[in-house]
Amino acid sequence: MSRTWTREDLFFDGDEYFNDVIRGIDSAKKSVAFETYIYVDDPIGRRFESALARAAKRGVEVRVVVDGIGARHWVDSRATSLAAEGVQVRVYHPLRIYEATSRFLRKLGVGLKALEYGRILFSRLNRRNHRKVVIVDESRAWVGSLNITADHSAEVRGPENAWRDTAVYVEGPPISAILIGFEYAFKKAHPLKGRREWTQALLKPAPNFRSAVVRQNFTLRLRRRTYQEFLKRIAKARRRIWITNAYLAPSAPVIKTLSRAAQRGVDVRILVPRKSDVFFMPWVAGSHYSALLKSKVKIYEFLPRFLHAKSVLIDNWATVGTSNLNGRSLRKDLEVDIVVRKPSSIRKLARQFDKDLQESEEIRTSPHKLASLVGRLILWVMRDLI
Repeated sequence: MSRTWTREDLFFDGDEYFNDVIRGIDSAKKSVAFETYIYVDDPIGRRFESALARAAKRGVEVRVVVDGIGARHWVDSRATSLAAEGVQVRVYHPLRIYEATSRFLRKLGVGLKALEYGRILFSRLNRRNHRKVVIVDESRAWVGSLNITADHSAEVRGPENAWRDTAVYVEGPPISAILIGFEYAFKKAHPLKGRREWTQALLKPAPNFRSAVVRQNFTLRLRRRTYQEFLKRIAKARRRIWITNAYLAPSAPVIKTLSRAAQRGVDVRILVPRKSDVFFMPWVAGSHYSALLKSKVKIYEFLPRFLHAKSVLIDNWATVGTSNLNGRSLRKDLEVDIVVRKPSSIRKLARQFDKDLQESEEIRTSPHKLASLVGRLILWVMRDLI
């Protein structure tokens, strides 16, 4: 499999990204593979529904995978209508499975001992599909942190409210690697009607996968490989480590490796949002500031609006995708990140990072001990959700 993209285009504006993806869907001749964590019934969601339906009417094979929690309201209200247009819609870990099981356990008179089994069940179902991918004709793909919601659109929400995100468009042979991840999620997901093909899902092993420019985590081996690669790249960094991430809750090894890099003179900067869509995340993120600041890691909080982007720039190696710097991305959720290779892409990411810093405040002192304690307490109580 080729290690090189033949084309890379970066997006830092939600409306530009949405418009480009819809143009891609409208130009599809054979297939559209569409995957998102959140799908909202709003102006952006309706635009994508129309584009997907138009493609299906042209005879294009259109397959859609949405997450059972992130898109649960859309599944209840709009998914059936889209399926009636000829689109194959599937739901990854639909919430109804957990609800039905909970009702069954309650009827059995579940005791305290059984609550632990419920926790195990919840942990399993709590593994969500956090990927945001569109693949057209198996030759073009869009990957990034943008869900199908007007929250990312300045045209709908206004420039002062639209989330700041990053995405990438790629062409080239490694598209087949992204498609492997989509096929895995599609086969694991449940159709709107009928049952999933359990025998095929159970008997067919996870596909073999290895790519230098596509980082995925649909097997335990891939999760370990991606995590170890990340730590090694931090440990070998010589010049810079610039991280933009929406949900900062790094593991102890990540904190330790970042701290060592900063102590040996590497320019380590972490950019996070001051405003968040999850009210307790600023406290959770703040609980890690003290250890990082002591090691000369620079932390910045983006001020104007919610920063939802996920990108990493280590020397001249960079990724754009869906992974957060937290336990969910490490242990639970399906993620995908694209390694961008072109020098022009690296420069664009660096310029955008500098631009974001101009709208950010550097954190020079650790949060109050009480705030840090609250953050650690939330992290412990919500450890299955963060």
